[in-house]
Amino acid sequence: ECTVSSDNFIGDYRCLVWRTTTADGWGFEKIKMKIDGKSQRTYGEAADLDNGETKTFCLPAVEYKITVSMGAGTYDGTAAAQYVKIKGTKGETEELQCDANFKVTNQPVECTVSSYKTIGDYRCLVWRTTTADGWGFTKINMGIDGIAQTTYETAEDLDNGETKSFCVPVDYKITVSMGDGDYDGTAAAQYVKISGTEGETEELQCDADFAVTGEDVECTVSSYKTIGDYRCLVWRTTTAD
Repeated sequence: ECTVSSDNFIGDYRCLVWRTTTADGWGFEKIKMKIDGKSQRTYGEAADLDNGETKTFCLPAVEYKITVSMGAGTYDGTAAAQYVKIKGTKGETEELQCDANFKVTNQPVECTVSSYKTIGDYRCLVWRTTTADGWGFTKINMGIDGIAQTTYETAEDLDNGETKSFCVPVDYKITVSMGDGDYDGTAAAQYVKISGTEGETEELQCDADFAVTGEDVECTVSSYKTIGDYRCLVWRTTTAD
């Protein structure tokens, strides 16, 4: 490991330009990068640097494969150009054209877009349609560098020239280690909000058996809200228990 610092502004990290010296070449298997403590994408291709050589090691663009299940209605297809942004926990891509034949109905349509932007974990697809030719779909599948993401499974329409955000739900598994005192359990209903750097969820019921003592209790809640990085759990208990 080594740490370097600079006052120059570079924007989003793309490449590492490496210069070795003298007549003593060397090789590596991968390079990891952190910027101000935040992990960046890893350069994962093995390479050699020969004597006194300079090489540039650039990250590949991230590929997003978007599969839209078109609606079956007469007017669910469109000839209008379509544009997307992919939004995550750490940022979003630039606007990209989803270039495919959206004139069809009742069948899947695919496009692949790519970006060097760092988005973190996938959360939302921001979709913009153009002109006066609206359309509709039944679900959207997303793959990121070949890895399937959570499906957006709600049918939607985009009217003429409209922009909409389609966000997938996030599951939060909460494990509470109950105290072992006689009165540490409760039969009361329990409610939570999960708060982060960019917002918080709605209030959600943490549905589990809190009447026990001296053991772990788990519940899972889900929300479409974007919270950024997790910071706080806002907990509300009810009744007089």
